[in-house]
Amino acid sequence: MPPVEIKNDVFRAMNFLPEKFVVDFANGIDVARDHIRFQRENDKFLMRILNGFSGKSARRQNEINQSLADGVEGALKWLTELAHSVAKTNYALVKVNERVAVIQKNVIDLAHYSAETRQKLEALSVQLHSRIDQLSHEINRIDITQKAKIQLDHVFDKWGAGRLNHFSPITKCYITLEELYWGNFGDLCRSQIENNQTLAQTMLENLANRLIQQLTKEADTTAQQRVGLSTWTNQHITSEQIATDWIEALNYAGDWAEPDPHPFVFTTTQMPNQLPVFLPRICSAERVAEAMVSEIFERN
Repeated sequence: MPPVEIKNDVFRAMNFLPEKFVVDFANGIDVARDHIRFQRENDKFLMRILNGFSGKSARRQNEINQSLADGVEGALKWLTELAHSVAKTNYALVKVNERVAVIQKNVIDLAHYSAETRQKLEALSVQLHSRIDQLSHEINRIDITQKAKIQLDHVFDKWGAGRLNHFSPITKCYITLEELYWGNFGDLCRSQIENNQTLAQTMLENLANRLIQQLTKEADTTAQQRVGLSTWTNQHITSEQIATDWIEALNYAGDWAEPDPHPFVFTTTQMPNQLPVFLPRICSAERVAEAMVSEIFERN
C-alpha cells in the first residue's frame, strides 16, 4: 500500500519543503555504500513526500520502491526527475549540483559502476549547470533586490491573511523565515554577504522589523514586553491527522537545528520534552524575531 498522501495545505503553507527534499534526496545517495538513505524504515515521512511528488497510484509507488531498492542507479533516475520537476529555486539547484559533483568524483574512484551510470550523472550535471546559468542570467536581467522585496511582501501577506492560522506565533515566524531563506530573499542575502554586506544587513534588519510588528499583533504586546514562552509556542491544531502532518513536516523542515546553537528553531520544529538550556523562558517579540533571523540566516 502506498504511503498516505500528505495534505496539500501542508505544502501550500510550507512551500520550501519540496526544495529541501530534493537537496536531502541528493545528499542521501551514498555511492561508496551503494545505498540511498530514504530506504530506511524511519524515513516514512520522506517517502510520503516522494509519493506526493511522483504520483498516487500503487503501481507508481511500486516503481519508486523498486528503483530505490536497486540502489544508486535507481536513485539517480529519481533525482534526475525530481531535479527537473520539483527543484525550482537557485539555492536548491546549486546544492543538488554540488552533491552531483561529489557523486561523480566517487563514481570515478569506484570501478564497479557502469558507463551508463556515469553518462546519466554527466547528463544530470549538464542539465543542472544549464538551469543554474539560466537563473543566474535571470537574476542579472531582473533586479534581484526587487524580487527579494516582492517575496518579502508575499510571505507577510500570506501570514496576515490567516494562511498560517494552524500554527503558534513562533511557528509562523519560522515558516516565514524558512520560505524566505530558500527563495529570492535568501539568494540576495547570500550573494550580498559575499559582495556587499551593508545591503544584506539592511534587508535582514527590515525582515526582523516586520517580524516584530507581526508578532506583537499575534500576542497583543509591545516589541519589548517580555511574556511567557507559551505565548509564542501555543499551537491551534485540532484535527489529529492534520496535526500529524504538520508536526512531521516541521520536524523534517528543521532537522538541521541543534539545541545549543539554534534553541528557538530547535524548540519550534522538534518540540522536545526538555527545552534547550539557552532558550529564554520569558522573552519579547523583539528577542524572538532577532534570534530566529540569526539562527536561520546564519546557519551553515
